[in-house]
Amino acid sequence: MKEIKINKNKRIGKVIYFVEGDVTEVEILSHLFHTILNYEVVSYDKRIDRIIKLTSKTDKYSTVYLIPMKYSAINKIFTSQDYIDAIYKKMKDNDLLIINSFKYFIFDRDRNNNRPGAILKAIDIFKNSLDNETEINGLLLLSYPSIESFILMSKNDNRQFSCGKEIKQYSKDKYSIKDLKEDGIFLNYKNFSKLIYEIIKKDFGYEELDNMGTINKQIFEHEEIKYNKTKVYDTISLLIVSFLDLGILEIIEN
Repeated sequence: MKEIKINKNKRIGKVIYFVEGDVTEVEILSHLFHTILNYEVVSYDKRIDRIIKLTSKTDKYSTVYLIPMKYSAINKIFTSQDYIDAIYKKMKDNDLLIINSFKYFIFDRDRNNNRPGAILKAIDIFKNSLDNETEINGLLLLSYPSIESFILMSKNDNRQFSCGKEIKQYSKDKYSIKDLKEDGIFLNYKNFSKLIYEIIKKDFGYEELDNMGTINKQIFEHEEIKYNKTKVYDTISLLIVSFLDLGILEIIEN
């Protein structure tokens, strides 16, 4: 694997994460970006219709916005523009810039809510974080089987699960989001790179970030084959890809 370094002072501008869940994804991303990396984080809590702001002490030019989607099903992304526009208006006072903002859709591989056809359609469309030439732009980053995979990868735990319910309970019993540290980001990417190499037979590089559609599809197909044979998934969260895309993680060529 190529050497990797973390750029804690990297200015990332305005970044928007559209997340599937109301709680865990927001807690993980808030901890990573604010507690560890000290960026400003602005999140929308749709349960109480409230904007929550965590201010940075060091970087007033970079802000991460966390927006829970209205529905957890991936196919609902395509009909969510009105909802997204409404949240944009709520965040207008917090300097949200839509144009030229990196955008990511963070979803679980949920067999109950997401049919393969809907996932593959979304993979084909949401393949770049800046511009897909569609009304709703963004990069789809899935977790198998759920976002808790990010925590396990950061702890070098490769235990496998059949569904989100199993890994959620396991993660809750064994780990705490607050225990995630800077070195966990390195370990996460190391485990990600190792598994991706096994799937695509080459190192993951910057060239993949321009169009993640092909690799996203290869990972999805690998996980489907794995599940059909063994009834469990290889534990992986593609959330870590956004850190490389934003320049927070940097690949050093030897």
